[in-house]
Amino acid sequence: MGLLDSLLGAAMQGMGNQGMGPQAGQQANPIAGALMALLTGAGQQGHAQQGPASGGLGGLVSGLMGGGAGPMGGGAGAGIGGGALASGLAMVVQQFSQNGFEQQAKSWVGTGANMPIEPAAMSKVFGQDRLSMLAQRYGIPREELEAALAEQLPQAVNELTPQGAIPEPSAMEQMLAQFMGGGRGNKF
Repeated sequence: MGLLDSLLGAAMQGMGNQGMGPQAGQQANPIAGALMALLTGAGQQGHAQQGPASGGLGGLVSGLMGGGAGPMGGGAGAGIGGGALASGLAMVVQQFSQNGFEQQAKSWVGTGANMPIEPAAMSKVFGQDRLSMLAQRYGIPREELEAALAEQLPQAVNELTPQGAIPEPSAMEQMLAQFMGGGRGNKF
């Protein structure tokens, strides 16, 4: 099972919980919840979270699969099928590139080996306030979150970009639908 399978599986587990808030994410996998929040742009400055479920993994997947406005708010492609994930993924890659980690980000998207990144880079890219908010939301120390993100984010970006480029929203939606339909054996 790939990391993307784990992320979406944790998100689906979060959807099954009644609360759908931060506790729902904690019951699933806090690192997966924080990683999914970053990859979809949830909590990103300038992107309003909407709806009561937007704080939990269930809200993220609901938005990804077209179940509402989703975590990205309005905007082109946001919250419609794979649009939130495709645009959030592009935003993450851009953030790394703009903060001096362009080579690493390109390696994660490309088809070759993934370059490693140091945990301290996470605060530089995402900001200490945002990481502190996610760490608090998912009940883990920020340093632990940074270390886990440094390890898992490259792999997640790699699995979401199997053709060496960020997929269009429609292609991302197909990948998500394949996962939801039981195509877990396929690498996205």
